[in-house]
Amino acid sequence: MGVKDKKPLELAIIKGEGWAYYQSHYDKSIIPVKKGSSWYILNEEPNEKDQYKLFWPSKLFFGQVIWVPKDDFDVIS
Repeated sequence: MGVKDKKPLELAIIKGEGWAYYQSHYDKSIIPVKKGSSWYILNEEPNEKDQYKLFWPSKLFFGQVIWVPKDDFDVIS
């Protein structure tokens, strides 16, 4: 899985245990996210709140995109 620069996406793990709630990029609703789950970091600049877009594929070419602050996830290289 990659984007226009042909580099693979980095993997992020949401920190902590239990549940967290983040805003959906698409419809601006609040999405419950299991802490400890893995998401792909999209190769885009963070927004004005220093939040990054994380992607979780649920089906082929479909999934969730959420905004997550950098302090809420660890990058797995």
